[in-house]
Amino acid sequence: MITVPEYDMHVHTVLCGHAHESATVERMSAHAAVLKMKLLCFAEHVHCMGTLEELKQLRDKIDAVQSACSCKLLLGAEIDCDEKLHDGSLVVNIPEWLDFVIGSIHFSHPEWPEVNENLFTHWQQSLLGLSHNRKVDMIGHPGAFIFNADNWQKWRLGIYETFHQAAANSASIGQAWDMNNLTLHKLRGRAREQYWKVMQIAFDKGVKLYYGSDSHHISSLGRIGNVMSILKHIPELEPDRIFRLPPELGRRFNIS
Repeated sequence: MITVPEYDMHVHTVLCGHAHESATVERMSAHAAVLKMKLLCFAEHVHCMGTLEELKQLRDKIDAVQSACSCKLLLGAEIDCDEKLHDGSLVVNIPEWLDFVIGSIHFSHPEWPEVNENLFTHWQQSLLGLSHNRKVDMIGHPGAFIFNADNWQKWRLGIYETFHQAAANSASIGQAWDMNNLTLHKLRGRAREQYWKVMQIAFDKGVKLYYGSDSHHISSLGRIGNVMSILKHIPELEPDRIFRLPPELGRRFNIS
């Protein structure tokens, strides 16, 4: 069984403003090569047009180190869902120069929001909209926002039904979901215990699941402990199916 992922589709750098100083393109790329990764995707946060323009700095850095790096490096972006529209639209138009796009829900609510009818509806419509958006390659840490709510269990039936609908949509358009190693670290109590069901729903619907460390520190690159704790609940989903480079990504980015 693979113990170090062959790829990572969700990595941050110091450009985000809240990553460790070790999370530079140069150091992360070098460490990925040491880990013998084949593919590394830098997917920095995009909250507005200004942060999108900042990503061009990463393109220059990636181009500067790629020739000496055995790991294929991508310039991606983790782009916020527009919390004003609530229809799966992203806060910026996606430029052609991005290699990979993650669509994520990062509403500007307290860290531990209380779910009410309004918030649930906004989250539901945003997730379902994302799952229809063919410009989004992967939905980032699906459900992490709603599971962070103290009272999410009161809404669990609607939450799980929404996941069923979104997973069916994503599977139909070939959109992946983020098997995110950082999510369980952020969740608490019952939410942490039950989050695996989200991945079970996705797997059962035929959604492609891509590994993402969501690293903000060089030491997090390649870590799989939280993903493994999810997979132990889904025995039919073998770890190698998550940690080996997916064939479609190999073909898309010309990696053998």
